Amino acid sequence: MQTRHKDGARDPRGEAKQEEFKNLHEDQIQKHGVDNISLKEAFVEVLKEKPNHYRGLGLSPMPLIKGKNGGESNQIRVELIAQLQQLQQKEVALRLHYRMSLVMLKAANLELKTNMEHM
Repeated sequence: MQTRHKDGARDPRGEAKQEEFKNLHEDQIQKHGVDNISLKEAFVEVLKEKPNHYRGLGLSPMPLIKGKNGGESNQIRVELIAQLQQLQQKEVALRLHYRMSLVMLKAANLELKTNMEHM
């Protein structure tokens, strides 16, 4: 955990959190003989959990930003899912169309080669 600012000054909050981690580790050893708390559990206990992510463990997926009412983000999510499904269907149709075109071109090419050989 970083306990210094970019300018080199010490961060007392960071040092306090390091001390809490150390105390948590020592408490686990005293109570259980081993430190059996996971890193994630230790971060949650010392740094406290925030909705949808844990501090100190990097970024995790964040929820869509809610509007004035909570249903607004759900509506956006439903619309995005519907758009995605439409695009996926269009992709499948285009792939099929291109494959059929390719087969037809190959057949026409073969027919031309055959006609050229007979001339």
